[in-house]
Amino acid sequence: NIKLTGEDGPFIFSDSLMYRVNSDNKLLVSPIFNRDSIIVKVDNIDKNEFFFSLNSKYKIPKTVYEAPEKMVVISDIEGNYEAFAGFLFSNKIIDENHNWIYNNGHLVLVGDFVDRGKNVTQVLWLIYKLDQQAKKQNGHVHFILGNHEILNFQGDHRYNRSKYINVAQEISQLKSKKEAIKFMYTKESELGKWLATKNVIEKIGDYIFVHAGLSPEILEYQLLLRDINKLVRTRFSAVELPKNKTINFLYSTKGPFWYRGLVKPRFE
Repeated sequence: NIKLTGEDGPFIFSDSLMYRVNSDNKLLVSPIFNRDSIIVKVDNIDKNEFFFSLNSKYKIPKTVYEAPEKMVVISDIEGNYEAFAGFLFSNKIIDENHNWIYNNGHLVLVGDFVDRGKNVTQVLWLIYKLDQQAKKQNGHVHFILGNHEILNFQGDHRYNRSKYINVAQEISQLKSKKEAIKFMYTKESELGKWLATKNVIEKIGDYIFVHAGLSPEILEYQLLLRDINKLVRTRFSAVELPKNKTINFLYSTKGPFWYRGLVKPRFE
């Protein structure tokens, strides 16, 4: 008797098994019959839908890019499909069918697209879809991870809606909320496997993008940008960090996806 509310999913595992919550709040499971046309149903008044193709290979993106002809930057959507899709449509990045129309432009997503909202999986699948489509037009989607993506990797569920905790427990068959959420973002999960390739810092043209900020103390570690991405990626799912001073710093409140020191003093 799990408590689910509205359309959600799909939740895809092992490249072959698909779970989804239907409009009757029932969790359904089925094999994937068509990898090139998987439907996503949005839990909203308009009952929006879109389709995506399931990728077969995931590649770690570069850390440094040349400046594009045009670029749009947004962050902190946190499961709000209405705000995200509306923003993309209004800025002529997608059409009414959720297809990429931004040509060779770059869309930069600076973290925190999960948690809090009621359409987290729908937001992620939309990014997943655009990530593929943009490349076919020489464009690019930069999904730079924020602290909330990292928290989910580690099973920290404090900002998850209860329906996501419940569905995670049901799919994983794990009673522990932490372990259930971690399972949803492991490499057994299609979204988890895809997200694990993403960076926490990128340089595009003359701009450096991170979710939070860069503490002056990071200079003491003499790291290349690609070193930051590599070190953070090795510990996505680790709750207890190893005795490694550099990795501990990157995951601390002074790391690139947590640091607020460049902004907070102005409001204190």
